[in-house]
Amino acid sequence: MPANVQTIAYYGEVPWHGLGTPVPLGVTAEEMIRAAGMDWTVDVRPARGAKKINTKGEYSRYEVVRLPREKTKEVEVLLGVVSRRYQPLQNVEAFRFFDPIVGEKKAYFETAGALGEGERIWVMARMPDAMQIVPGDECLKYLLLSNTHTGEGSVIAKFTSVRVVCQNTLIMAMEDGQKAYRVRHSKMMQFRLDELAEFLAITQKVFLQAEECFRSLAKIKMVGDRKSVV
Repeated sequence: MPANVQTIAYYGEVPWHGLGTPVPLGVTAEEMIRAAGMDWTVDVRPARGAKKINTKGEYSRYEVVRLPREKTKEVEVLLGVVSRRYQPLQNVEAFRFFDPIVGEKKAYFETAGALGEGERIWVMARMPDAMQIVPGDECLKYLLLSNTHTGEGSVIAKFTSVRVVCQNTLIMAMEDGQKAYRVRHSKMMQFRLDELAEFLAITQKVFLQAEECFRSLAKIKMVGDRKSVV
């Protein structure tokens, strides 16, 4: 399907594709991950045909496998092939990233979902108080975390004004120019993720800067082939 959405949960407006499970305002991380059908885990195991490369029992290649949830008819799904340095980030760990702000009611879950067979997931929280650019024109403030289970790409946390509900809107959010924090899937990943508390601390500062920029752009008036500042 064009949206490439496997599962999704959302608060508020129904996504354009009409898919997903609606949730009430203020759900917990546990409630959101279940509603989004993302309460599954991945396992990293030696790839078929891979050989041991040292005395530690490490292999040259590993497979990332999505495991079936309990009491379902799901089957294991191969999501990617990775090196021995790869460290997975489980979905539940991605949701925990939002605990400092959602747990203190500084934000609430807006959307969360998985694309394809689950090779890419996202979680999004909405901050209070939309940016007021001009009368009648508001820009909402979101904090987004995106992760892959394929071995390609990093864990990405960033600020955005794009509401993610599908593959295309996720791409738009990733490319909107706002500040992003990237963490590679390595043995140092957990240490780097712990630093995200500092990243969260600058949330309001980033959005204030963006609001000032948007207001400046709104003052530019297009006249024919030329532009003039009002």
